[in-house]
Amino acid sequence: MAEYKQFWIFQVVGGNPFAIQIKGNPIQRHHGGSSVLRSLCTDEEAKRVTVEMEAHGGKVVTNSPREDEESKAERANLLKIMGPDPTFPCERCPQCSWFDPYLPGLCGAGRAHNSDLKWEPEALTVMMEREKFKEDFDQCPIPLKN
Repeated sequence: MAEYKQFWIFQVVGGNPFAIQIKGNPIQRHHGGSSVLRSLCTDEEAKRVTVEMEAHGGKVVTNSPREDEESKAERANLLKIMGPDPTFPCERCPQCSWFDPYLPGLCGAGRAHNSDLKWEPEALTVMMEREKFKEDFDQCPIPLKN
């Protein structure tokens, strides 16, 4: 049985700066102070990455929070959408304000212009007034812009 990916948190304190990327996740950076890095990975990948991070001299504490029923439903939906080797549609997705694990394509920015899943005009207007939503939308490579 294939091992599934789950959410991992890596707390890194001290050591030398580094950048690391786990397949399907954005690049994670530690600048030598205190960092909290998040990735979707298997237990084996988390162990390997922890060893790599510790090699830079800092202290690393890892945690994979237990899933509640809502999280299990989100993970099941993500795995159904993304298949056996999950990767996000783009590297910005995990931090993007438009990312939605309940949408078939995971991208709410695409939903803004997709006729099948169009946002209510009032909701879209309110979201686009918020700087983070506007910035993420403008930088997203996925939305179908009319």
